[in-house]
Amino acid sequence: MKSCRACRLDKCLLEGMDPTMVEAEQSPAQRQFIQSLYKRREFLQQQQQQLQKQNEKEMEIKNEKDTEIKKEKNNNENENGTSDEINEENQTFCQTPDPILSNEFCRSETVPVTGLLHTMPQFVMLEPTNQANFTAVPLSEFPVSFGSSTINSQIVTNIPNNSFSPLFIYYQNNNPLFQFSEEEFLMVSAFVASNSAISGLSDAGRLALQHLSEHYTNTLMNHLRTNHGNMAATLRYAELARQAESLLFSTRLQPTEFYQRRI
Repeated sequence: MKSCRACRLDKCLLEGMDPTMVEAEQSPAQRQFIQSLYKRREFLQQQQQQLQKQNEKEMEIKNEKDTEIKKEKNNNENENGTSDEINEENQTFCQTPDPILSNEFCRSETVPVTGLLHTMPQFVMLEPTNQANFTAVPLSEFPVSFGSSTINSQIVTNIPNNSFSPLFIYYQNNNPLFQFSEEEFLMVSAFVASNSAISGLSDAGRLALQHLSEHYTNTLMNHLRTNHGNMAATLRYAELARQAESLLFSTRLQPTEFYQRRI
């Protein structure tokens, strides 16, 4: 600081000049002058800190608004059957309505099971080669691979565009006298789809699927009791349980054109 001339420039004071280091004769006037510089420096530093806090607060408010707008946009597009695409590190990802803030996708309630019944049920009649009667319901598209990226300093599990497999649940009715209602078929299908005996699941994911399976089972029983009474509901539930053994849950990687044409 030997070269400092105590010129009182705010920029110099703010960027590191310490007035107490000014070498000068200690006359009363000079001491008063140095003290005034020191107070000015404190004022400028406080002013800068306040301005920085204000800018950070404004940026935080802006980020919250942007997040709300994006979330609303995703929800609207999800209702319309579309998806939101983001470009992150030169890769395009298909983002779920609620990003999965975890490295283990199976801990999220959004995949792979609970989203199955979010789409409108559409029945598709297939023409099998063995003359049996098959029915397939495209409940959703099942993600078969995942990737992670950093968005706004958070690790987000993303699903690449080309990593979706159309999910079909196939049903062969071995008893022509017994017919599923649409609600029964969907609930039994969900029960089968939430089977926790899937390789690669974490303990948390397996427990989540077990809870889902219990939920669908209880929902089905309540539905049967409401529509058929307690005694008839028990008999129908037993028959549905036997029919559930004929349900085959699988993912089939089909060309997009074929999948769109089928539904």
